[in-house]
Amino acid sequence: MRILILNYEFPPIGGGGGVATKIIGEMLVEHGVDIDLLTSSFQNTKLSKSTLNIYQVPAFGRKSLQTSNSISMFSYILFGLIKYFMVLRKNEYDCIYSHFAIPSGVLGTIISKVTKRRHIINIYGGDIYDPSKKSSPHRNKFFNIVVTNILNNCNYIISDSKDLLARLRSYYRVSTKQIAFPIPYASKNRIQTANKKLVKYKLITVSRLVSRKRVEIQIKLLKQLGKEYSLTIIGNGPEKDNLFGLAQKLNIIENVDFVGHVSDKRKYALLNSSDMFLLTSSHEGFGIVIQEAMEHGLALAVTQNVGILDFLKINENYIQLTDNNLDSNVAQIKKFFRSNENIQKMSKQNFKDIQLFSPDQLINKYMKVLHE
Repeated sequence: MRILILNYEFPPIGGGGGVATKIIGEMLVEHGVDIDLLTSSFQNTKLSKSTLNIYQVPAFGRKSLQTSNSISMFSYILFGLIKYFMVLRKNEYDCIYSHFAIPSGVLGTIISKVTKRRHIINIYGGDIYDPSKKSSPHRNKFFNIVVTNILNNCNYIISDSKDLLARLRSYYRVSTKQIAFPIPYASKNRIQTANKKLVKYKLITVSRLVSRKRVEIQIKLLKQLGKEYSLTIIGNGPEKDNLFGLAQKLNIIENVDFVGHVSDKRKYALLNSSDMFLLTSSHEGFGIVIQEAMEHGLALAVTQNVGILDFLKINENYIQLTDNNLDSNVAQIKKFFRSNENIQKMSKQNFKDIQLFSPDQLINKYMKVLHE
């Protein structure tokens, strides 16, 4: 079987959707599927090593690794079409597999119509529902019409959570077959630290620094938690200066470590030396960063609108933070850390439950949709 995967983002360009594309594509390759990936480029950025056959096209107008814009998306569609008809068409794919409804789904729809091949679309969140943006397709009528038409013209929609499927059904009139199953995660850095008596509590987050991630909530939490807590922030983005300024204003800058974009090796080392992972996004279609934290046996504190929580249990895998209730969240975290038994119990549970997302458990679900 030969598949053309389309995604305008691929690590280190973009966020979780690109990472998911890499994981899913490499899982399929391991099980005998021949994969070509058509993605975009950004300046001289070198893409992550992969077993996929990767083709790149220009993304004019893109200004950073972390964020795209309408110009760069249109550029991907235009140059993607040129690349397909000049280079890739001869490969005679069995299936077109687009990641994100926009812009990848637009390109995939055109190619599938021309070639009369099956078209599958993986939705991730921002392409369907992003409460931090006025231009989000669930709010913007024009983009809503575009997304609805793209999704109604494919053969299957894969969502990475039931939460995202529910939002799809709330805001769009789509009759295409739909299914939800999690993004696979191949554990390769499994290190669980020995039981320890904590003196200072190390909190950590891995995030693009954009408004939807609401990292400012974590900085405000840290202020109220006190000096025995620290926060490590891994990632870059347009909100970095604002977040740094907030930490300075609250006089806690000595307890916040902005480490920026780091190698995977450095990221895993920082995760392994931490005690709790924070995620405070207004919405996450899934949340691959949660899987990375689980792999290292971290306790989790997460806001409710995160897709991966479909597959986890409150108070066993995570404590749930409440929107707009700083005092309650501070009290929850302090109560959790008062008991070393709580910490070790959740750590062991998450270290064990990361296996729920093993590719061996999920490959048959993906293959069934691709063949159907």
